Amino acid sequence: RDTMLRHLNEHPDFAWPESVDKAALERAVRIRDMEDAFVCPLLGLPEHTEYWKAADTWPSLRRIRAPTSILVASDDPIVSPNSHPVEITAESDHLLLIRTR
Repeated sequence: RDTMLRHLNEHPDFAWPESVDKAALERAVRIRDMEDAFVCPLLGLPEHTEYWKAADTWPSLRRIRAPTSILVASDDPIVSPNSHPVEITAESDHLLLIRTR
């Protein structure tokens, strides 16, 4: 958050969209707070849960028919290992799940 705010403030030509609550972004502590304050308004979404639904790739994984590797990290601080598509990739002849430590 601090890096993003510093970058945006260092570029006076950046026009804050009216939909973005700059004060809410400055108060943001969690990623979801940043999504609510910045990302969702830019996309016209009401809150982070709607953003997560719109950005969810799981529904499309079963439709992939080309060989595809999915690289995930077991120690990712943002994406929990519980959310890795283990079952979907195990059922597919086209998906390969690669987990790093």
